[in-house]
Amino acid sequence: MGPIRDFFLDPMNYRGNPSQLVHRLGEILRKMWNPRQYRGQVSPHELMVAVAKTSQGRFVAQRAADPAEFLTWLLNQIHVDLTGGKRKKKSVVSEAFQGEMEVVTEAGTGAARGQTENLVQVREERSWSPLSGWKEKDTKLLLFYSRME
Repeated sequence: MGPIRDFFLDPMNYRGNPSQLVHRLGEILRKMWNPRQYRGQVSPHELMVAVAKTSQGRFVAQRAADPAEFLTWLLNQIHVDLTGGKRKKKSVVSEAFQGEMEVVTEAGTGAARGQTENLVQVREERSWSPLSGWKEKDTKLLLFYSRME
């Protein structure tokens, strides 16, 4: 969270951004981290108004919602707003939270079942691993978080 906090503490980092959500998040983080804050509490009202407007009523203060769903939406929306809608472009959110997961399909299982002609080719291209056997396909998925259910 440190890189996100540091990014939003300086309003010059997102000065030209048209998103109200980005500006309100920056405002509340600056208030929370201000050492000369008069009171020990900060009202999230302006941020919640921006969230309700941006989410088109999906997340409002009057109705309970799933916190994991809200956090997912908030991270994705801040990332999209900071990158101008270009999801593959990097932002402070993707730098701080994005990870990757390698998905390996073993030959002879799942979608590769019955494709024994490809197995010979894979054996020539890759080495044998006692843990995973012969690999048919490697895919890397970029994600902000993964529910391991």
